[in-house]
Amino acid sequence: MNILYIDGHVQCYHGGFKIGKTWSATRNRVVKGRTDTWLHLPGQTPLFYLESPFNEGLVSVIEKHQRKIEEVFGGKPVLAFDREGWDMNFLDDLDQAGWKFITYRKGNYAPLSLDDFEAVETKIGNRSYAHAPVEIEKQSYNLYQTETGKNGTPVRRLVGKTQFREVRILSDDQTHQTAIVTNLKKDQADATSASAALFARWGNQENVFKYMKEEFGLDDLVEYNRSEGQGSEARRGEEQIPDEVDHPNPEYS
Repeated sequence: MNILYIDGHVQCYHGGFKIGKTWSATRNRVVKGRTDTWLHLPGQTPLFYLESPFNEGLVSVIEKHQRKIEEVFGGKPVLAFDREGWDMNFLDDLDQAGWKFITYRKGNYAPLSLDDFEAVETKIGNRSYAHAPVEIEKQSYNLYQTETGKNGTPVRRLVGKTQFREVRILSDDQTHQTAIVTNLKKDQADATSASAALFARWGNQENVFKYMKEEFGLDDLVEYNRSEGQGSEARRGEEQIPDEVDHPNPEYS
């Protein structure tokens, strides 16, 4: 598998410019800042990152930069990302375009019966589990379209279904089931390999973020401005929001 790990990281801003706000998981609060989307190869190797000054979500960033990702990587990698990328319409579009992915299932879902899990010690990555994972070869998922209903309220309408492989992993205390969804075929990655590849995202990205935050101030956006003019006439200015960017109206927010 040619894995490429993708995750967003927030750089906090402490200056005086009025810029967007976003949720920072590391600080557990809303902060002024910018989201950068990092792409890592296995082995904790950063490949490149994409700036999102208006804090677009992970789905939007991947959709917008698919051609660049393919160009830098030299082909279509297997994209591995967390629950931020859980959007079934997006995943279905990726599949239709020939991209492969591994991600976690988000939201509430019915647990499998404990009788479905075989009590066989199984090693997934660097950790051993008391039970072997269970695979659902063709799990169905709903596809929705958001429309404007009465009084301008958004309404989700069911427009179809799609099917992907789903792997369930049972915790050793048998109280939690982790659901992993992928469109990789069995001959490309069995249940154990697909799960291990996604679990490795923590070591390949989160540990790198932790190191860079401590050693290089990755969390801190020192300045946020755009230079206008040249030489002594250069000055700081405000940057207009591009028309194609969805951005909350500050008067309403």
